[in-house]
Amino acid sequence: MCYLGWNYDGMSCQAENDNSVEEYLFKIMHTVSLIPRSFPADPSFTRAGRTDKGVSAMGNVIALNLRTEPSSEKSPIQYCKMMNALLPDDIRIIGC
Repeated sequence: MCYLGWNYDGMSCQAENDNSVEEYLFKIMHTVSLIPRSFPADPSFTRAGRTDKGVSAMGNVIALNLRTEPSSEKSPIQYCKMMNALLPDDIRIIGC
């Protein structure tokens, strides 16, 4: 994942603020039903780094369990394409 951070109050979710990069990621993943509504209270979520307000990042990594396609579908879910279509232009998923 990469993002230009000057529009955000850091990468990590914050109880007192909903303007983090993770908040946008979670909202999009809820919208397209990739994660359950109970998320991010899910113990399967981890992050490999974080940033402060206004800081940009290239190659930050998060790990989590996502919904997968049923075995009857012929092509895999295009996670990056699906999420990037809904994320702000300054947040991009670059690999999955």
